[in-house]
Amino acid sequence: MEEPNISSTREIDWFRIGQSYGGNQDWMRDPWMKLGGCAALVAVDTCLVLTRNQHLKKLCPVDAFSLTEDSYINFAMEMKPYLRPRFSGVDRLGIYIDGFADYLQHRGAAGINMDGLTMGCPVQEAEQAIHSQLDAGLPVPMLHLRPQCKATDDYEWHWFMLNGYRINGGQFQVKATTYGAFEWLNLADLWHETDETNGGLILYRLTDAPQ
Repeated sequence: MEEPNISSTREIDWFRIGQSYGGNQDWMRDPWMKLGGCAALVAVDTCLVLTRNQHLKKLCPVDAFSLTEDSYINFAMEMKPYLRPRFSGVDRLGIYIDGFADYLQHRGAAGINMDGLTMGCPVQEAEQAIHSQLDAGLPVPMLHLRPQCKATDDYEWHWFMLNGYRINGGQFQVKATTYGAFEWLNLADLWHETDETNGGLILYRLTDAPQ
């Protein structure tokens, strides 16, 4: 296999649970969460990573530094009421922003704001946003609804996390993380410049001192 031609790269520290790279939706015992809990799990992963890397202590009801499969499942069930699975899915950025904001208010975790970057804009704008977020150590949740090529078929109607970028042979690639694993994908294959209804990115902003 030909070695990738990497000219620039950035990855943020991620957590492992046993051999799993992050959590895994297949662990969910609740049938709705196993079927459609991806938005809630992206919020769980956000809290764990910001607690571990940004020292935001109020985000998690579990020990973010000593995770088990059970503690991850328990956290997911605490997040479920705020980003509950539904027949249409959490299919708009605004649903995620409102639900996660309610969770943060419940936890008394001030200092985290969110913006949405919807598809329909040039892919270069998404590249710049991802670059800025990851350089600041902030994970980037992504919603992707309808695949436009075979490389992204596994990301249909799904929330997942971007926690790295790299320039490979002139292509801007993202580290797509979900179901306890990751892969590198060309952002251009995930991003729909002509369809603003097909998903987008959540961009976090830390506005206060860590707490």
